[in-house]
Amino acid sequence: MTQVLIVDDQEQNLYLLQVLLGTYGYAVRSARNGIEALEMARREAPDLIITDILMPGMDGFGLCRAWMADEHLRRVPLVFYTATYTDAQDEALALSLGAARFIVKPAEPDAFVEAVRQVLANHAAQRLAPDEEPRPTDEPFYQQYNHALIRKLEAKMVQLEEANRALERDIAERKRAEAERERLLAQVQAQAKQITQIVESVPDGMLLLDAAGQVLLTNPAARRDLAVLTGAEISARVTALGGRPLAELMAPPPSGQWHELHVGTRTIALTAQPISSAAAPESWLFITNDITELRDQQRYRQMQERLATVGQLAAGIAHDFNNIMGAIMLYAGLLEKAPELAPRHQRYAATIRQQADHAANLIRQILDFSRRAPMERNAHDLLSQAKELVNLLARTLPEHIKLSIRYDRNEYIVQADPTRLQQALMNLALNARDAMPQGGRLTFTLSTLTLAPGQPAPLPDLGPGPWVRVDVADTGTGISPEHLARVFEPFFSTKAPGQGTGLGLAQVYGIIKQHEGAIDVTSQMGVGTTLTLYLPLCAEPAAAPAPASAMDLPTGSETILLVEDNAAARAAVGEALEGLGYRVVSAGTGHEALAALAEPGHGVALVLSDMVMPEMGGLELYRRLRAAHPALKLLFMTGHALAEGGYEELAQAGVPWLQKPFAVADVAARVRAVLDA
Repeated sequence: MTQVLIVDDQEQNLYLLQVLLGTYGYAVRSARNGIEALEMARREAPDLIITDILMPGMDGFGLCRAWMADEHLRRVPLVFYTATYTDAQDEALALSLGAARFIVKPAEPDAFVEAVRQVLANHAAQRLAPDEEPRPTDEPFYQQYNHALIRKLEAKMVQLEEANRALERDIAERKRAEAERERLLAQVQAQAKQITQIVESVPDGMLLLDAAGQVLLTNPAARRDLAVLTGAEISARVTALGGRPLAELMAPPPSGQWHELHVGTRTIALTAQPISSAAAPESWLFITNDITELRDQQRYRQMQERLATVGQLAAGIAHDFNNIMGAIMLYAGLLEKAPELAPRHQRYAATIRQQADHAANLIRQILDFSRRAPMERNAHDLLSQAKELVNLLARTLPEHIKLSIRYDRNEYIVQADPTRLQQALMNLALNARDAMPQGGRLTFTLSTLTLAPGQPAPLPDLGPGPWVRVDVADTGTGISPEHLARVFEPFFSTKAPGQGTGLGLAQVYGIIKQHEGAIDVTSQMGVGTTLTLYLPLCAEPAAAPAPASAMDLPTGSETILLVEDNAAARAAVGEALEGLGYRVVSAGTGHEALAALAEPGHGVALVLSDMVMPEMGGLELYRRLRAAHPALKLLFMTGHALAEGGYEELAQAGVPWLQKPFAVADVAARVRAVLDA
């Protein structure tokens, strides 16, 4: 149906023209000014525009200028229909701007409609001129060229028929028509060749089938996708794609415009459109697109978002448990050393401390997953660490598991916490061992990858620059597809009950993320699993190993202000400090701490404070202490890294801290070091 756009700011004029043109079968849309008309036409170009001259915002002449300046819109004829005509200058201006007709109100309805028909007919004839190439439209390219070609051929055939009738009267005219026919044939052949080249170069697959499923046309992309969908090269007849019958795929999908076909690890999107013409029976054009990588990236982002949410919850739970386990560990350590305790009771205390250590390790794993565990990162050679790990595993893993390490350079320097990185690699190795109960191969492969700006990355989290890639591959049982998307979730495990906590891969995920890296997993049932780690490559040399620390518990006699809102933790830390010889002043809030320091002759040499407290947190307490007592020494306790939760200010200032939960030896060494600094 022919689309007509009417532009007039008068409602009665719009209504009359809509009724008049609608009666003759035209589809009418309306706009109140030139700006609105341009916006509507650019969304969906009409076949004809009829505009008034005087309108607010943009008048008819302004609209005509903007219309003719647009490469696509100027192909649509524009007609002026106005009552403001005063002399020939208005009409001359309108026609000089490119208008197809200038009609003065009031015009007779039949005369007005006839004028509209003439404009559309003249425009159609111009588009079918012999020497004019088909112009692009908003249709898909294959429909655009086919329709333009058919229209042009129909016009040329009319010309050829007229020329054949003239052959009987004039032999010269017959020769001219013959030459014209040859020219047209060459032009059609050239255009057909051009269409073929375009179809062959389109990145999406194009498969044209007749109603019986016979293959009429394919391009390279379609042949590639069909090899996946049919499991073989394209045959002469197709009855199903991706295990689904053609009749099902010809119907619209339940949602969206594309069917998604899953074959193995690949995902192919497919849509079908009927192609009909009077000269041929109905056929179907199938468009295919391999969206495997797109869906993998979407699943990866969804997993990242889900893990981030779980990590926030886990971090909060772990922080509360740190306070509980800290008190248990400190009291158990004090009981072990109590001389009046019977040996049997000392063994009980030792067992309590050991179990508390195991619980603290689980909390540390949760903090690793949630990226809240403190780390001390420095330049570190990953290759040396990987070699040491392989040597260790060679002595501890069963003999039926074969170990190997591959690398393409002498060192791979990364900014890392060696202990945390060792824990991540060990977790991967132990998971691989459990996946190969009958034996197999465990391979560590180190390589480098440099991404240029704008270059596609293996994972969305990887930015431009040099990266170290570590592949930990086993030949074990593999992970099923339904479990693959959840392997990094805490407490999710594919092992039998009692054989794992489900924190191993969650901890690895958190450690790698905290190292500003990324992690991916691929697996195939019965073939094996590969965990791939990406870490930023560092240019500076590896740091020298830190010297071993002394094992004796240092003591002192200074006064320490202990600030901790948890009563049990405050009592446990206070008793541990008093057992080391220190005088302890306790405060439950930051305000109580400031009040204690305001007392004359308080004698406080060190403030040992928790970070997360009600009313006044550790960060605010730090700022006030620095302002009021700049020489006072500070030591903070936290279950989080200082770089998390707004603690960057403390980390940048080099404020010392203790990681919860801690043993007596930890607090003794750190307190003495801060006091002696």
